[in-house]
Amino acid sequence: MNIPRELLVFEHIPKTAGSTMRGILRRLYGGKHVFVATHAGRHPERIEALRQRLEDPENEVKAVVAHTGFGFHERLPEGYRFRHYTFLRDPIDRVISHYHYQIQREKLDPSTSLETFVREDLGRSCNVQTAFLGGLEVQRYLDGITLSPELYTEALLEKAKANLRRLDAFGLTECFDESLLRLGKVFGWKTTRLFYVRRRVGRRPQTPNYPPSALKLIRQYNELDLELYRYSQALYDEQRAALLPNGSLDVETFQKLNRIYAAVFTRAYPAVQKARGWTKRDG
Repeated sequence: MNIPRELLVFEHIPKTAGSTMRGILRRLYGGKHVFVATHAGRHPERIEALRQRLEDPENEVKAVVAHTGFGFHERLPEGYRFRHYTFLRDPIDRVISHYHYQIQREKLDPSTSLETFVREDLGRSCNVQTAFLGGLEVQRYLDGITLSPELYTEALLEKAKANLRRLDAFGLTECFDESLLRLGKVFGWKTTRLFYVRRRVGRRPQTPNYPPSALKLIRQYNELDLELYRYSQALYDEQRAALLPNGSLDVETFQKLNRIYAAVFTRAYPAVQKARGWTKRDG
């Protein structure tokens, strides 16, 4: 009898601390064992490349990171036991973060208003988390459908809730450290391998002053996400009680140790990069 190989799938919803999580996965499994399929505009090609890798019985992939949306694994070869997790984030905060990130990356003109961004970029500003977990993003990226307002339905929300329950685990960006420790318990990760340095943290104005009309518009465009997030918070608390019946995780100690790790890493990283440069030149 063939025993399915286990493959961890990080369902990376944009702007939910995914880049930080990707770095943690590389520490846990090693870079060559983590397949990254988050290349913008190349989802079909990357998923096809992953499919070909998985068809090779000698492949070394242990974890996958993808922006493609829940359900892409159904198009991958059989013989694997897929284990899924994701992070969700407060929808209003997620949209604002993506807005500033696009400006920071020079993908969006700095003069573009927040309201214009929301109205003109459904893929980044409209019920993104519901679309991701409900399977709409898979259809968009792999089947080529065009997003339109009528696709964001109550049925899509219910499917997203059902798929959230199907995940092996999930976290909330606002409770990142606790979520990370909970994921560690579910997937058997050593706590000492979970220390991290935040990556791709978006820069915002120190004293943001978003027009009430813009915040109202974000809420209108994210009614499904707001409901999904409320649902996820309740489910998160329910799972916390089941996972930790005798108490809570020692988040405070983890945070203290992680601050030390981040400080040491930040000081040492330039020297490590320089040494790697020498190695490449000498080799």
